[in-house]
Amino acid sequence: MSRALTIAGKEFRTFFKTPVAPIVLFAFLLLAGLLFFFVPDYFAQGQASMRGFFAYLPWLYLIFAPAIAMKMWAEERKVGTIETLLTMPLGEGTIVLGKFLAAFGLLALALALTFPVPIIVALTAASAVDPGPIAGGYLGALLLGAAYVAMCLFASALTQSQVVAFIIGVGLCLLFVVIGVEPVANVFPQGLGELLKGLSLLQRFANIQRGVVDTRDVLYYLSMLAVFLLLNAAAVKRR
Repeated sequence: MSRALTIAGKEFRTFFKTPVAPIVLFAFLLLAGLLFFFVPDYFAQGQASMRGFFAYLPWLYLIFAPAIAMKMWAEERKVGTIETLLTMPLGEGTIVLGKFLAAFGLLALALALTFPVPIIVALTAASAVDPGPIAGGYLGALLLGAAYVAMCLFASALTQSQVVAFIIGVGLCLLFVVIGVEPVANVFPQGLGELLKGLSLLQRFANIQRGVVDTRDVLYYLSMLAVFLLLNAAAVKRR
């Protein structure tokens, strides 16, 4: 684990040696703030809720998670440093975990920097704020972000092109979002439709966002994380 953390620290610092981290953080905070406060006008409603803020996150993550993870493996393959990296006595699993922690760390930092939002909600709301849904929303956002990053990291391991990795990452994440949307799930027979809803990142996130943390939802996200990290390690080892 200590070696994975060492790799994570190195990769995380690399984000800030390029414009990637500042651009991602600034763009994420700007869009999240604009969408929540002005689409529609939050201040005109006067509601003591962040439901609108969390409702936008799955769609914002569709852009920002692939943007963060797309270079993690693709760049290594393009410049030829992946051979050197994989010959080190670390193991594919350790390297994959380290890269995941770095990418997830940047996404978690972006989410943490939204802390003024609940403060503004508390100060401007006409009624008392219920902290349960807000805490559940942030927990769900972290779990959702971890699943997105794991999928996008796997996408990056499949190609040496960052653009292709970005497109694959968006497509993969979008697939696990839309399969739980009613119009899509209703196309299939009832049993299969319910199964697809159960596999949907969006459906599980909505459950946690209500402030009720179900162990099954947490296990679902952890399972998704484990599956795609294992696929990532297998893809790296195969290449």
